[in-house]
Amino acid sequence: MNISLITKGDQWKGDCILLPSFTDATPLGPAAALPGLSWLDECPAFIEHSGRKKEITLCFAGPAQHKHSGLAKAVVTGLGKHSAMTLHDLREGLVHTVRFCREKRYASPAISLAIIERLAGRINRPPEKILEECLITVLQASYNFDLYRSFSEKDDDGPFNFKTLYLLDSGRRPPAYVKTVLAGVEAVAAGIRLTRDLTNGPANEVTPGRIAEEAIELAKKYGFICRVLDVPAMRSLGMNALLAVGQGSRNEPRLIILEHKGTGAHAANPLVFIGKGITFDTGGISLKPSAGMQAMKGDMAGAAAVLGVFEAIGRNPALAKGRIIGLLACAENMPDGAATRPGDIVRTMKGSSVEIVNTDAEGRLALCDALTYAQKEWSPRAMVDVATLTGACVVALGTQAAGLFCNDDELRETLRALGEETGEICWPMPLWDTLRENLKSAFADIANAGPRYGGAISAALFLKHFVDDSVPWAHLDIAGPGYNDSSTSLYPAGATGFGVRTLVGLAGR
Repeated sequence: MNISLITKGDQWKGDCILLPSFTDATPLGPAAALPGLSWLDECPAFIEHSGRKKEITLCFAGPAQHKHSGLAKAVVTGLGKHSAMTLHDLREGLVHTVRFCREKRYASPAISLAIIERLAGRINRPPEKILEECLITVLQASYNFDLYRSFSEKDDDGPFNFKTLYLLDSGRRPPAYVKTVLAGVEAVAAGIRLTRDLTNGPANEVTPGRIAEEAIELAKKYGFICRVLDVPAMRSLGMNALLAVGQGSRNEPRLIILEHKGTGAHAANPLVFIGKGITFDTGGISLKPSAGMQAMKGDMAGAAAVLGVFEAIGRNPALAKGRIIGLLACAENMPDGAATRPGDIVRTMKGSSVEIVNTDAEGRLALCDALTYAQKEWSPRAMVDVATLTGACVVALGTQAAGLFCNDDELRETLRALGEETGEICWPMPLWDTLRENLKSAFADIANAGPRYGGAISAALFLKHFVDDSVPWAHLDIAGPGYNDSSTSLYPAGATGFGVRTLVGLAGR
């Protein structure tokens, strides 16, 4: 979907204009103040609209007004009480509206900048923030993944794609913030789209090698530095934990490095993003149940999110302040005759020996060597790993929030605040050293898994074992929000692109 800015009121157009409403206030002011919408105040459907949450009313201009209006249809969506409205309510209302437009096959909806500014006053946020949220939400909600579907001309639910989102402003010159917001939104939306496409893609096509190809293409397109470590290179570096995860698959593992050079005060000490890229997770010899296993193609959502960050930065380098490194630890966890067995012991790049008591606790094995590599290659100002790591975190927090484990108070608060603003909720979780006992091994320095209880914390403590205390580090367990088994109020089933906005926000600090 393209975004088109129209600054002359008499040229406003679109299949329909999207308008909010409340149960306890009139958010629009006189509709006559909006070019082409003078008919709305007298529209019976609009007058009867109550403003309740998710109530949608389609309003039409009458025959007499139709020929004098560039916008003859309005989709009015209720948002509930304006006094209690949140950004989440706004996002939900917009997603509900876009789904309605999809059903009606309205391919070119419009949003008024004047309405955006009035909403900003209602929610007590700057208008640029409201504009950003509206545009990102509409672009996200218009996402399709139908690459592998076949349609005939007779299909009533055949392929439908939004074409243009019109942003309407009646002033001669739009406010200065609009251009900046548009540039950032379009870049971030492209990054999220790439993340979702890769995560939704089938594992027979989205292999470690394919992810490496995507990284190489990004580097060529935007001038990043890219290196790909194959099996011999990783073996020479002692990355035996990452190698152990992928040794049962014919699709060999890769460690992929992307670098945005950056400038300024942070050029010497990069911000490092590390993504878990398990392109399919059977559980290995510790085989998962077959029910729902098809969703394990989404176990590389963390690596895909890091690629999405680089897509966004490539399109708009102003989003990053300083040098950014991306590490993608990619492997396929399969149970053939060469696969790692429970009870095997491997020596990591750090030198610690790990007893693999559960081959389905594979993500932390891939990440631990990547964490060590980052610290040996650079002096990171901070490291953030993103991983669909544990079902235990989903049990603890549900499917709408990531677990945030962090060894640095400032980094923890920054990520929490960024998540709150973007709707990517990152909930602070403890790193209790007492649970380190769960990872004791009778035969190695550490075990890769412990008892069921406190599993998300134990997994984070395993990763913490490979992080120097002097390096600010955060672990985002996105097992819940990274991939949806069924549709939610914000997303259809499948990949969400969770993490891209938060990491881009951190890159801009």
